[in-house]
Amino acid sequence: MATTIKIILDDRRPKEDGTFPIVLRLTHERLTRYIQTGHSAKLEEWDQSGEKIETKRLPKKRVDTINGLLLRQKSAALDTINDLEKYNDLSGMDVSQVKDKILDITPKVTFRAFTEKIIEELKTANKFGNASCYTQAIDFMDRHCDNKDYTFDQINYQLIKHLEAQHLANKKSWNSLSFYLRTIRAVYNRAIKEGMAKRDNYPFLNYTIKETKTAKRAIPKNDIQKLAELQVEEGSNLWHAKNYFMFSFYNIGMNFIDIAFLKMKNIADNRINYVRAKTGKPYSIKISEPTQAILSYYTEGKKPTDFVFNIVKGKTLEEQLQSYKNLRRAYAKWLRTLAEKAKINPNLTAYVARHSWATIAKDLNVPVSVISEGLGHEDIKTTQIYLDSFDADVIVTCKPNKQTDNKIVNKIGECENPQESSENINISKMNKKKLIKNSLMATALAFTLTSCDKEEVIPSTDLPSEITSYISTHFPNNSIVQVIKDRDGLTKTYDILLSESISLEFNRKKEIIDIDGVAQLPNSVIPEKIRQYVTTNYSTNFITDWELDDKNQQVQLDNGLDLEFNMKGDFLRIDN
Repeated sequence: MATTIKIILDDRRPKEDGTFPIVLRLTHERLTRYIQTGHSAKLEEWDQSGEKIETKRLPKKRVDTINGLLLRQKSAALDTINDLEKYNDLSGMDVSQVKDKILDITPKVTFRAFTEKIIEELKTANKFGNASCYTQAIDFMDRHCDNKDYTFDQINYQLIKHLEAQHLANKKSWNSLSFYLRTIRAVYNRAIKEGMAKRDNYPFLNYTIKETKTAKRAIPKNDIQKLAELQVEEGSNLWHAKNYFMFSFYNIGMNFIDIAFLKMKNIADNRINYVRAKTGKPYSIKISEPTQAILSYYTEGKKPTDFVFNIVKGKTLEEQLQSYKNLRRAYAKWLRTLAEKAKINPNLTAYVARHSWATIAKDLNVPVSVISEGLGHEDIKTTQIYLDSFDADVIVTCKPNKQTDNKIVNKIGECENPQESSENINISKMNKKKLIKNSLMATALAFTLTSCDKEEVIPSTDLPSEITSYISTHFPNNSIVQVIKDRDGLTKTYDILLSESISLEFNRKKEIIDIDGVAQLPNSVIPEKIRQYVTTNYSTNFITDWELDDKNQQVQLDNGLDLEFNMKGDFLRIDN
């Protein structure tokens, strides 16, 4: 039913002077509300069909003025209704909300209160990653506005420019500013839809959220070759880490979370069928010889419901997610060690496999359409922009050599036959339905881990003061080579590479939790009780690594021995 406005005489209750109120009757979804106009008339003075006063009791000029005011009030109400309909807001509103819009009544809800409501909704839906984004938006506003809360009509263009100036004044990046402002914009948009903010006050109408292009991390195919040929002890942590990385590379840069939660039932008919946790997009990839060689170490004797790789532990999803996060942190450390042993680019991360697959595929003249399918992009233009963003020195132009290049890149989806490569990556409608049916786990993981997950290389000037103070105190002679800010759901950590192959990791509280080196670590970073134990029992050795987890501490000596201690520094066991 259409939403209507009509000027009527409310003859239910007369006023003391014998007149009746003239009102606007609002009808919406078969319900009615009345809006006072401030005017009144007697029953015999009201022209119902013409919606106007007709009387000789008042001067004609006065009557014409009142009728004109009534008509303008009705026109203004109709304009409001048309605007609501134009922006598709009207159908989702009840009659009282429409009335409030006509009267220009907006509840005075603050940004913090409204955003906190969204956060609670997201947590209830297990969307912890998105909840983290909104929490960080509140922190951003508090940081730059002296903890002052604002109603939505106070968040204007000038305030947005103030936030921009404050952020950039602290030598922060445009990309991190973009992250915060996009979240604030999302909150404002929802507030408009819920009638908590006015569209006329929209602060982003004339403000453009800027971003700068971030260079993707990829390594040359020669480095991939060196890593593939690197000899490490079978069954060791480094051996597994190498397998995970190469498996990712051989399978169009499969994300580490997808590798971790890959199950035996995902392998069938010489193909790997899975749904990517980050996007929900189904993939079907042909198993190549290098992939099969890796799988053969992990699949023997396992049931269809078992995980392929020994990454995820626990029975509940919560336990499995925690075990994945714990090993992912260790995986990052093992990759750095592998890079050092292979004498390749030290900035080796899980993301490098995906980025390197794309750049090497481009170098081997694989059609962009095929690379686009592999990356899961919606259109080729996105893929072209993605490929153009890589550092130029990563791509070494040369003609593909089937004997060597195909060995390195798993034939990039049978790259000598573009038609076949596209078929290897695409998936039939029947298989897609089957995959989507079996993707509940992937969907849960996407909600809890990927909504706001992001690994970003940032300048050292963006580091929190607590971290820079720690580095200057304990590593005064080492320079900062690279800083990676890793946002994982509700957790934000910093991975820092210093000169002399020292790597540091700080948790979301900006506390040190991991120190890796090749030489002796400074005494000041090792708890006194642990240092004394090592000095007493291993007098000829020194500590090269220290790590803190939820329950214990662990150090590694220069001879490769791992020693485990409790939080008080008491020795527990040799873990080697």
